[in-house]
Amino acid sequence: MAWWDRVIGAIVFLLIHYLVFAPALERLGLYYSLGPWRWRLDSSSAVYLLLLSVVVYFFWRTRSPMLVRGRIRVFRELIENLHLTKRYEELVLLRR
Repeated sequence: MAWWDRVIGAIVFLLIHYLVFAPALERLGLYYSLGPWRWRLDSSSAVYLLLLSVVVYFFWRTRSPMLVRGRIRVFRELIENLHLTKRYEELVLLRR
């Protein structure tokens, strides 16, 4: 996971908690409303859509992985370890 993946996950996490605890935040005076919901969503359906969208996003990101520059050394050690222990079937799986 790259840093922007973590940022997206954290933003969705905070939005979900903001929507779930909206009544408590409203009583404390910390809730800010942007007006009526578009497409007639309520907070529970918005939470569901946020969770669904972040799951689809992370599923899509895991289907097309990218090697982060800081992890190249760890990846090289993994390849060398698999090669030296003759676990070629696992080595071939890393080719994708």
